[in-house]
Amino acid sequence: MRVRRVAAVVAGMTGIILIGGVFAMSGFSRASAGENLIVDARPVVSGKNIVQFRADFDAVNTAVDDVVQRVFPAFANELGMTDAEFDAKLRSDHPAVARAFVDESAVILGAFEAVVLNLEARQSDFEAADDIPLPGLPITVMPWFAVLLGLVLITLGGWAWRHPGRTPAAAILAVGVAISAFTLVTGLPDKAQKAERVIDSLNITDEIAATTRQQFETGTTGAAEVPAVLAEFADARGETADQFAATVNRDFPDLAKLLENPQIFDRVEGEVEYRGDHVEEFAEVKDAPVEVMAWVFVALGLVIALSAIPMWRRPTAAEPST
Repeated sequence: MRVRRVAAVVAGMTGIILIGGVFAMSGFSRASAGENLIVDARPVVSGKNIVQFRADFDAVNTAVDDVVQRVFPAFANELGMTDAEFDAKLRSDHPAVARAFVDESAVILGAFEAVVLNLEARQSDFEAADDIPLPGLPITVMPWFAVLLGLVLITLGGWAWRHPGRTPAAAILAVGVAISAFTLVTGLPDKAQKAERVIDSLNITDEIAATTRQQFETGTTGAAEVPAVLAEFADARGETADQFAATVNRDFPDLAKLLENPQIFDRVEGEVEYRGDHVEEFAEVKDAPVEVMAWVFVALGLVIALSAIPMWRRPTAAEPST
């Protein structure tokens, strides 16, 4: 094989590898799964949303503390009960409240605190992943780009094989340089690394999604019974609903804030639903070698460009141009 046709072979083989790789690695399916994960995470992770998520969690956390550390002791005092006697009454009359606020609150709040901390730590990584390949373009264009690039390289390879010379060499060189330059200039290796960090920081399985849902439902079921407990507390104090509302605002302000903003639970549920809705998609992208593929594109571009150099030189008298 003449040296001047090496570029034709490299371009053609690279094109075949690109197209074959897309299908062998389920590129279209993985790109779709990755895009769905990113799009559905935006309401929680992106921009001001993570700030709101932190505020919602803190509101729930302080309200729980208000109930356990202040409401329950004050209610027990009104009833003339010891803490143990009140605990027994609570478990008998309102078992869902006892379970959510006494038995499992530390575990539930600890689990959600870990989620919030991780999302806060990975926000910049998420934003980088959201910009793959470019801001405003979905990840789903990537496999199509690889297939199109593969077809272009196969076409160039065929042309260069039939007509080895400077014109096809220039085209192959330009495509090779463009591949490497585009990958580096757009920061794809860095974005890919950060995307992998986000994925590695998560643990979304059927079991964990079910546990998260169970914890959330335990908390919301207990919270739904709190008004009944407060109504009994108001009766024990001999106060009307309006009078007791003023008492709550004065003595238990953190609880009052949560009672005034029940939509907090709807926003928190969004994170719970996210886990349950994306178990299969997460599994599909978990092991995708995104960063490796970005560097592979850089390397392939350089190989393609370098292979065109022998084809660029003029043929000698002993080496015909065709």
